[in-house]
Amino acid sequence: MSVKRRAAISAVVLLCVFGTSSMLFADRIGLWTANDHYSTSSSITSSIQDNSTLAHENPQAPSDNNTNGTRPGTRTGDSPSGEPISSTGADSTRDLVTRQDPSALRCISPPRIGTAEFYDRRINQLVRPPNAFLFDIRYADDTALTIRVHPEVGPEAEARDLATLVAEGVGRLPSVLRRGILRVGILDGDLLAQADGGGEGILLHADNLRTRVADNRLEETLFHEAVHTSLDDRYRDSPEWTAAQQVDGQYLTAYGRKNPATEDLAETALYAYALLYHPDRILEAERAAWQQRIPNRLQFIKEVLPPADNDPGAGITDCP
Repeated sequence: MSVKRRAAISAVVLLCVFGTSSMLFADRIGLWTANDHYSTSSSITSSIQDNSTLAHENPQAPSDNNTNGTRPGTRTGDSPSGEPISSTGADSTRDLVTRQDPSALRCISPPRIGTAEFYDRRINQLVRPPNAFLFDIRYADDTALTIRVHPEVGPEAEARDLATLVAEGVGRLPSVLRRGILRVGILDGDLLAQADGGGEGILLHADNLRTRVADNRLEETLFHEAVHTSLDDRYRDSPEWTAAQQVDGQYLTAYGRKNPATEDLAETALYAYALLYHPDRILEAERAAWQQRIPNRLQFIKEVLPPADNDPGAGITDCP
């Protein structure tokens, strides 16, 4: 870790203790403050953590064993604090990763019928139906995953339709997010999406999936959960991210504020990504307000999450 970065982290500690005078010090060493329009941070140092929690898009429930998701030194509390968005899961209006964006999807295999494991939150246990539909998915950047569809969802044609929607949506994400996804499970029902197991997959429910497609929000849901699978272990507890949280002092979503240690990275990353690479998809007034709330986290996301560079290629074929 560089001298400048160690100084930056120390400045955050001083900020929590001494207030305004420490903010001025943090400004001098390169962290954004409310009046800054630049950052001099030069690198991101990752902190790898072993994490086996389930991470949810659900705005009503925290996603780890900490009942309130708090992190020492960050602002929490039950009183309204003016976040412009409730949560990614509750947001049904902003189309930030569109269906017209190119997808890196290359092929979908004909389904195999076999035993697949799902965590069914409706009964809070693992289930292993022996006749699930298993689709192998490949992308132009050599990433690959398996989509498992529970037989309760419907016949093969329905399973393939849903698997195709999800496979195309994952193909619209930046490659760095896609690389952490090994599997996607689809069960029946209307529960919200969640990251699956030890951070290797995403779990969806068919009725909610259809609702998100109708609202043009499936890609946003996949984006949020992919941050959990692909970035959480590396960055959500890193000194750089927690320092950016503390200096910013505000949140974009109420769900992120209530769960800063477990959900703020996934909540912030989607909207920061849109601000950075698709600002035309955000209302002008919202752009200005969001930039003012999270300048340090915006810079952090820029350094760890490059824009999608997906080649639409020749279209989708059957995997050999």
